[in-house]
Amino acid sequence: MKAEYVYHIDEIPKEEDCKVGIVVSLNRRAKLSHCGVAYNIHDTLRILHLATHKDIRVDDDWGHFLVWVKPNIPTMFQEAMIPFFEVIETKITAGAYHVPYGFKYENYSTFDRNGDLTLGKGSKGLSCSTYVITLFHSLGIDLVDIQNWPSRKEDLPWYAFIIDIFANNGMSNDFIEGLKKEIGAPRFRPEETAVSSALMKGGPAEYTDIWAHGKELLEYLYQITK
Repeated sequence: MKAEYVYHIDEIPKEEDCKVGIVVSLNRRAKLSHCGVAYNIHDTLRILHLATHKDIRVDDDWGHFLVWVKPNIPTMFQEAMIPFFEVIETKITAGAYHVPYGFKYENYSTFDRNGDLTLGKGSKGLSCSTYVITLFHSLGIDLVDIQNWPSRKEDLPWYAFIIDIFANNGMSNDFIEGLKKEIGAPRFRPEETAVSSALMKGGPAEYTDIWAHGKELLEYLYQITK
């Protein structure tokens, strides 16, 4: 069963309060989820997402994304977010970003009003989730409480799997060793980042609530990809 704030990607409501959302995909075979920020600009839907190492994209192809999560954000604020996303889109199209992939996210990274990115202290890169968290934080919206987000032992196999993917795709030893040093950093799973936008009420929801709703969303994604 899906939550009321989750919509199939081909059934996104036309209401005015669905200008911005977080979309999620699932690679069932690899057991990997992925998220990005979606927005409606001039009646055309766009997605901003960090696809992989040094590969931030703006897409209008919704093909591999499965669901849209409707955030608990007033319509007027959603509309005010879109010009900022347009600035980011312009930067991406111009090839301005070559953001490395990274696990560690102890301090917020930020985009300024010109779309320039400053990584948070201690961060050497972003994941798809922390990219989304950074976009929202840059607009004054904190989806999660990163300071109190615990690490989880059950994420350790995921770290190893991601590192293996990069190693098998010819990434440098320095890059691989850098990722290994970040193993065990708190992980913000894509489905959790997505649901956090719907659960917040004047501030981030409790991480235990986000985890529970994120698990439900992931289970739903597995159901619809059988």
